[in-house]
Amino acid sequence: MHTQALITFGADHARDTEEARQFALKFLVEDGFALGGRFCSGPADWFVVGGRSSGFLADTIDMPRVHGRDVYKREGYDDDAMVVTEDLYEKLLKEYEGKNEDDNGLFWDLDYDEVSREFIGKKWLVVLDYHS
Repeated sequence: MHTQALITFGADHARDTEEARQFALKFLVEDGFALGGRFCSGPADWFVVGGRSSGFLADTIDMPRVHGRDVYKREGYDDDAMVVTEDLYEKLLKEYEGKNEDDNGLFWDLDYDEVSREFIGKKWLVVLDYHS
């Protein structure tokens, strides 16, 4: 089953969307997201940045996006990683306030920080597509 997930991490880990997407991939691979590690047996057997959810962040904030994307492009597209804005926070992260991860595998903060309004302007938000 394919699942859309959101991850966040500190803006100090990346200067731009390309670095943010690369950081997310590297972190998740090294931490065993698909094979084990922080996530024990790993919730996924396969994942990419964006994937079937590529463009989701842009759609959420009514930003124009390119259509006809390759859903297997491992590092996704520019708009698959964005610095958290007020709008993104309200629409996507507010429901996770006080948590650093979601029990259903839909959200994780890679720094183990609990979601709060402090994320605005200080965290990257990246969308994943993973198969379990």
